[in-house]
Amino acid sequence: MDWLKELLKAQGLEDEIINKIVESYKTESVKYVMPKDKFNEVNSENKQLKQDVADRDKQLNDLKDKSTKNSDLQAEITRLQEENKSAKEKYESDIYSTKLNNEIEKSLLAAKAKDLNIARAAFNLDDVKLEDGKLVGFSEQLESIQESHGYLFGDDENPSGTGGSMGNKEKNNNHEDAFLKGFHG
Repeated sequence: MDWLKELLKAQGLEDEIINKIVESYKTESVKYVMPKDKFNEVNSENKQLKQDVADRDKQLNDLKDKSTKNSDLQAEITRLQEENKSAKEKYESDIYSTKLNNEIEKSLLAAKAKDLNIARAAFNLDDVKLEDGKLVGFSEQLESIQESHGYLFGDDENPSGTGGSMGNKEKNNNHEDAFLKGFHG
C-alpha cells in the first residue's frame, strides 16, 4: 500500500488521515477488486481453453479433408464437430453467466444489500441482461425493490430498533452486586 500512501501524501494529507484511508481501502477493496494472482489464473485458464478448442477444430477439419472417401469416418467427424460446437456454446454461456452474476453481485454490494442471496431473490433475473459489460434491466428493478423492500438495503453499522439497553451503569451499579451477593453469602 506504499503506492497509495505516496499518492495521498502528494495531495497534502496528514499521516493520520492517510493511514485511516489505507485501512478503509484494505477492508473495502476485497468486496470489489479481484486479486491479481486470481485474475491471472482465470485469464490464463481462459486462454488455454480457447486454444484447446481452436486446436481441436483444426484437427477435425484436417481429418475431414483427408477422409472424404470414408463415410463412417466422415459421420464421426461431423458428430465430433457438433459436440465441439455444443461445448463451445456451453462454455460461452457459462462465461456469460459468470460475468452476469459477478455484475449483479457488484451492483447489489454497491446498493448496500444486507444479504446478497435474499436481495437477489427479489429480482426477476430473466429480465436482466449483460450488454457490453453493463447490466440492462437491473437498475429499474433495483429502484422499485429498494422502495418496496427497503429493509434489504442499507448500512448495518447503525441498526434501528431497540436491541436492548446497556442501562445506566453509573447510576445504580448495586443491583448486580446485590444479586451476586445472594449466591455468595
